Amino acid sequence: MSRQKCTLLFFYLVMVPIQAMIIALCYNIQGMGLINTFWSMIIPNFGLSVPFAIFMIRAFFKDLPDELMDSAKTESCNEFQTFFRVYLSLMVPAITSLFVFEFKWA
Repeated sequence: MSRQKCTLLFFYLVMVPIQAMIIALCYNIQGMGLINTFWSMIIPNFGLSVPFAIFMIRAFFKDLPDELMDSAKTESCNEFQTFFRVYLSLMVPAITSLFVFEFKWA
């Protein structure tokens, strides 16, 4: 899937209100046999919160300077090490605030 199609799909997911999906969601949960279980509360909450989480984390990543990647390459880190040693340590405030938002909405 091209980048433009992924972006459009993401924006369509964000633009559709939750109230418009409730009836279809109930039928899907009933079809999976999850009525009166905890999973019937967990799965939709997780699925409906993913677009906001992507939007928030992406905005945080765009604010990070590109020099961090260059300095990590200078220190002979590959992309995997750069992500885990540099970016993931800087993402702690964003992940914490995302956790607070999701906990409050749940």
